[in-house]
Amino acid sequence: MHVIPMAPHQRDPDLPLAVVPSIHRGISPPHAHDFHEVVYIRRGRGIHVIDDRPYPIIAGDIYVMRPGEPHAYHIDHGELHIVNVLITPQLFGPTDWASLCALPGLAPFLTGAEGQRHKLTLPPPHDHAVEALAERIRDALLRRTPGYRLLTRALALELLLTINHVAGEQADGPAAGPVATAIAYLHAHPDEVVAMADLALETGLSANYLGERFKAELGVSVADYLNRLRIDRARELLAGSDRSISDIAVAIGFAGTSYFGKVFRKLTGHTPREYRMMARGG
Repeated sequence: MHVIPMAPHQRDPDLPLAVVPSIHRGISPPHAHDFHEVVYIRRGRGIHVIDDRPYPIIAGDIYVMRPGEPHAYHIDHGELHIVNVLITPQLFGPTDWASLCALPGLAPFLTGAEGQRHKLTLPPPHDHAVEALAERIRDALLRRTPGYRLLTRALALELLLTINHVAGEQADGPAAGPVATAIAYLHAHPDEVVAMADLALETGLSANYLGERFKAELGVSVADYLNRLRIDRARELLAGSDRSISDIAVAIGFAGTSYFGKVFRKLTGHTPREYRMMARGG
């Protein structure tokens, strides 16, 4: 298996950091790296196989591969557009890297401890924030203006801490504020019909003002956020259970399979049945 080294991608030999946008078509051969790779999915669909486990690709997802882990892309239609952020521990030094690896949201990605993870679904606005951070790192590496090493390290740190924050938030729930309260309520009642009046009562804001605040902070409406939350749960159930598609649709809050299938395809590019087959390597 081919192992890709860090050095050819570095614009600065003393700065072990690179951002590499790439486009994939068809089936790529399995390969590994001698660095940590953070992959952000811009657009496209297919299968990402990591350590022989297939992950159906959805725009906005993040993948983290550790050094030596084999992975490959299987793109059955069109093109897959991704951004690769390449990092080694030397970028931060042993003390700071140990601190990053000790963070509960990052440890499963960077070390494989505490139940290893490879994929993270980024909700708004974090999906665009991660892509923007990667672009800022790439731009700084290209321009190499005075202080660019400090800037790129800081941006790479912010990117990793964003992953830690989202992973921890998904485990523990959001922190504070009316929009965070609304998000917490949606996460606690994903299978229920949630009216804006319910969220207004929870947050102490009017329904209209809460809707405006929600859209302004996250970039999506309450209804769209709830649908993304439900579809992400559906992805887990389709991949990890034998429940029927109609059962899953009802369990996550859809009145029937027709609308569920329409929303699922809009957000993932696949039907629920196609997604289940891909997630199981079929």
